[in-house]
Amino acid sequence: MPKEAKTKPKKEKAAEELPGEKKVKMRRPGLYQPGAGTQYPLSRNRIKQYMDCPRCFFLDLRYKVKPPSGAAYTLNAATDALMKREFDKYRTLGQPHPLMTQYGIRAVPFQHKDLEKWRDSRQGISTVHEETQFEVYGGIDDVWQEEGTGRLILADYKCTAKKDEVTDLESGFGPSYKKQIEIYQWVMRRMGFEVSPQAWFLYANGCANGEFNNRLEFRMTMISHIGDTVWIEPTLRQIKNVLEASQKPSSTEKCGYCQYLVKASNITK
Repeated sequence: MPKEAKTKPKKEKAAEELPGEKKVKMRRPGLYQPGAGTQYPLSRNRIKQYMDCPRCFFLDLRYKVKPPSGAAYTLNAATDALMKREFDKYRTLGQPHPLMTQYGIRAVPFQHKDLEKWRDSRQGISTVHEETQFEVYGGIDDVWQEEGTGRLILADYKCTAKKDEVTDLESGFGPSYKKQIEIYQWVMRRMGFEVSPQAWFLYANGCANGEFNNRLEFRMTMISHIGDTVWIEPTLRQIKNVLEASQKPSSTEKCGYCQYLVKASNITK
């Protein structure tokens, strides 16, 4: 009898892309190598990590010793997505969002082919700082275009649940939020855009009054901030010096992780 032809088993195909879906190029920086002289991705969150604690930052990027991570802000992510969708509706219409009109902002949501890329924290907006060879990047929430001047206005969505109205950015996470949007202003200017120094924070403040009925109500507030970016390049130079050093920085009193380790080690001695 003739032998049956052997067929090679088919290899399983990788998951196919959905129609219209694009592969996202991930940044995988790995450990920082002193003296390498090559570009190194530095996200906005990494810059914040350095400013919070140079020691934790050094241990993470040089030795992959990461500080404990907190819980994911999934409710914040949901409100963020809903606000983006709402502003996108007015972007398509070429009209200002009612909140923009209420606060006297003479602008409309900016239309650009790369907006979705800019919003993706894995890609985001980016620029290379030649002196340090850091590729500074981050994902923005929104950008508006000023009427008359054509300048761009950076906007950031925030979600919280406070009894009192949010009226300023002077306490809590506020100072960090200001640094965040200033980095975005600096990056977009280096990308060739004319960017207004004025930025806006759109706050959704959850209300705990009344009944739930499967619905959470929010009080919406907008807070203006005049960005100052002069601190960014000196900070990048400091970060470069820290990462190139052979010794880790000293622990800081303001870092809860460092203080925990110091107190714990003293007990076990």
